[in-house]
Amino acid sequence: AAALLAFVEPGREVVVLEPTYDAYDAAVRVAGGVPRPVPLRFDGTRWSLDREAFAAAVGPRTAAVVVNTPHNPTGLVLGPDDLGAVADVVGAVADVVRPRGVPVIADEVYERLVLDGEHTPFASLPGMAAQTVTLGSAGKSFNVTGWKTGWATGPAEMIDAVAAAKQYLTFVGATPLQPAVAWALDHAGDWGEGWVSTLRSRRDSLVATLRSTGMTVAESAGTYFVVSDVAPVLAARPELGRTAEEFCLRLPEVAGVAAIPVSAFMSDPGDPVTRTLVRWTFCKSARTMATAQARLAAAFGGSYDGGHD
Repeated sequence: AAALLAFVEPGREVVVLEPTYDAYDAAVRVAGGVPRPVPLRFDGTRWSLDREAFAAAVGPRTAAVVVNTPHNPTGLVLGPDDLGAVADVVGAVADVVRPRGVPVIADEVYERLVLDGEHTPFASLPGMAAQTVTLGSAGKSFNVTGWKTGWATGPAEMIDAVAAAKQYLTFVGATPLQPAVAWALDHAGDWGEGWVSTLRSRRDSLVATLRSTGMTVAESAGTYFVVSDVAPVLAARPELGRTAEEFCLRLPEVAGVAAIPVSAFMSDPGDPVTRTLVRWTFCKSARTMATAQARLAAAFGGSYDGGHD
């Protein structure tokens, strides 16, 4: 929110990748901006960047671009080639007001939660450090979401602008937690690797359970979310509704489990691509995951092997 307030003037556009973390839309509008979503491509099992659509969305009216990787809610981890395509576009839109190009807000709060492949920091690309503010999160990196402690890094003049906005959003961070976060950044690498290994195991187990019910499950290389298509379940159980939203509203009563329809992350909730897609999370405790998977298997005729670390 502070970064958007720092760089967005009323009436200017902010390019985001869609499905979009829902807080972006609210923060853009608070800043007086206009969200400009660029839909990710989805082939049924894999999400990818639509480079042509992204290039078409960035122009003279663009105030900033938000690049979220690893991506919430899809779990997509953008590789160097896709990020390089983004860098080429944002670096080319330079003018008197923006001599370095369009400001980029790199939301990389899941940077340490890459389950397959590697994370490429956007600011590490040639020329991008000068126009990028990178956001990090202790809550995601160290599994302490309630601490609400994070950071922004980038060129001094950009961080000064973010700090100027931030001081009016919250008076002060939770001071006693900050030395703990500073220590973790330097010393919690081994713990982090173990946590990623645990998340990878929980992802694989949850995916197996979802697939056993007949759902198609999309690839998730990062974060702690995975998306499935519930269309096969809806076809077999028409009383559960016709959309992911209707399915999720009935899910707590039917199975004692909660999930979120991907339509909640779309500017058009009726978008046909995401009509039957559901986001699940696997960051809960082993006991909670086991209970949830057993309930899903029982409710929808699937299987659960009972294994969780």
